[in-house]
Amino acid sequence: MYQQNKAEALDFLRQSLVNVKLGNTRRFTWVYISTNQPINRMGLRTDYKPFEGTVVAADARFVAFRLGRKAEFNVMDRLCLPSITSYSTGEKLLVTPYAHKDFDGRRLDEPTEEICEGGYLVKTIMIGMTNVRIPLPAVPESFFIKELVEQLENITADQGLRTAAQVLADAGSGAEPIQFLDDDEAVRPWIQFAIRTDKLHGYLKITLDRALDYYEIAASNMAGEVVAECKEVDFTSLAEVIVDMIDDGNWRIAEVKILKRAA
Repeated sequence: MYQQNKAEALDFLRQSLVNVKLGNTRRFTWVYISTNQPINRMGLRTDYKPFEGTVVAADARFVAFRLGRKAEFNVMDRLCLPSITSYSTGEKLLVTPYAHKDFDGRRLDEPTEEICEGGYLVKTIMIGMTNVRIPLPAVPESFFIKELVEQLENITADQGLRTAAQVLADAGSGAEPIQFLDDDEAVRPWIQFAIRTDKLHGYLKITLDRALDYYEIAASNMAGEVVAECKEVDFTSLAEVIVDMIDDGNWRIAEVKILKRAA
């Protein structure tokens, strides 16, 4: 489906270029932006970068942007764009597509800086995507909590686009410290995340029933009242159930800022 959509986006761009002045240039470069992660030249998954572009064409499925005066274009799937504007030809926008972020809102591919011994500044740049790590307030002693955290950081949802931990980060779980029962003798160890989405504004609690070796997942509102619950969830269904309970789909939508209205 992705390759078919990309081919149709290219056809849309080629038809649109009839009305675009490219000077003596006969070639152009372009990027198709959808909910799929791009692959860099090293074969590693990356995220799309923010860009400034001028709308050159738009229909019900795609919007084409020209980047500066060069023959460089981005074509975005409408499913990734908000409806804050009509995307009229000539409108200049700052577009920030979805990117994997940490629980504190920082992009995972954002360079990090650290002052090492001797006063040297070390800057680390990611050349591929890494999984988000769950920021527990303390290192757990419980084997079961450690195992659950590791599972959440590695099991995937959304056809492999996000891990369960990324789903939680995108759902605003960094709003409050994560809570968990750190007791290796507990029959029902649990971990709880704050959730701030249109689908759930409250908390998600994941409990392991050690006797049955199943998970129980409960969603509650800010008052602590359980509004949804799913029992006997196995490891293979964990990510899918979490998405179903908390995901509103807004994470797919790019941030768009209008820099200049169309004439």
